[in-house]
Amino acid sequence: MADISISPTTPVTNGNIVTSGNPLPVTIVSGSATPSGPAGGDLTGTYPNPTIKASVSLTTPVLGVATGTSLALGGATLGANALAVTGTTLLGGALTSTLGTISANTPMIAGTQTWNNSAIVFEGISLDVIDTASSATSLLLDMTVNSASAFKVSKTGATTLTSGITSTAGTITASTPMIAGTQTWNNSAILFKGTTLAVVDTASSATSVLLDLQVNSASVFTVAKTGGLTLTNTVTPTLGTVTADTPVLSGTATWNNSAITFNTISLTITDTASQAASNLALMTVGSAQIFRLTKQGGLTTAGNLIGQASTALPAGGVASSGMRIWASGPFYTSGSGAPTAAFPIGSIYARSDGSNASTRLYSATSSSGAWTNVVTAA
Repeated sequence: MADISISPTTPVTNGNIVTSGNPLPVTIVSGSATPSGPAGGDLTGTYPNPTIKASVSLTTPVLGVATGTSLALGGATLGANALAVTGTTLLGGALTSTLGTISANTPMIAGTQTWNNSAIVFEGISLDVIDTASSATSLLLDMTVNSASAFKVSKTGATTLTSGITSTAGTITASTPMIAGTQTWNNSAILFKGTTLAVVDTASSATSVLLDLQVNSASVFTVAKTGGLTLTNTVTPTLGTVTADTPVLSGTATWNNSAITFNTISLTITDTASQAASNLALMTVGSAQIFRLTKQGGLTTAGNLIGQASTALPAGGVASSGMRIWASGPFYTSGSGAPTAAFPIGSIYARSDGSNASTRLYSATSSSGAWTNVVTAA
């Protein structure tokens, strides 16, 4: 029997295929046959119920994802389907993920890596922006809660957050600073600041502090909100060799309340045990003592002791101005002209313009300003 060629347009009449005018009997079965056997392509399992492979490889780019990229079900959420990308992902536009309202932990972005090459500088997240033109307030990162920024990184790298930074380094066996930074200041017209903190104090405890450094839960260095500095050890500034005026300690203050007793330097010592030669202050130049204030209040200087150095010599003296040995004893003072100021009895007044043995030296005879001259030998 010769081969018969048929096509979808071959006529069928009364159950017979008509070919060259001769009918060929056939049987037409209604419905469709159920497929069976192993699935192929992007499917796995067997028919009639195959499933999509857990990982498929793109044969053409989709949404900018490169051909050959491995796609796996499970991972980050895109729309209604879960999708994780292994390899380099290239997107031509923004990647938008809308999770809606969730009641379980479902991160927008979640990933894991194992870095295993000490010669490689790894990066968990990398973003390279070519800034040809943008607003000065442009951000590299902005995380918001209820439409309010909670964490943002500006295009200059400035980081702003609305709560504290908590760093937990655990137990360490090598130097691992919590905060470490370096800068090079290179513009003499700019006032640089290494660290700046601006607090708007609308209400706070009087004991609030701007900085509190602790060791074993005990404060060793604190800066009060008033600027007061408290530390538990010695301050040791090391300036090295200087060629310009660079004070080790420098400060300015404006006293502006007549009801207040101000103190420039206040030091309170509780002396439970110490050597008799202990000092409240000791200054040396080239290892030689030039100024010493003992714990008893004794003062020793290597040069002249000058009081009121910037004040012109007063006429008749100024009450209670001069040198006093004891708290209620007489003063040793000076001035031009005969003394008129009130001093304790026994105070000595040296007259700068005395011209003879009777006008050079005076002694107070009362505490109300009465004096008598002391006759000197010449």
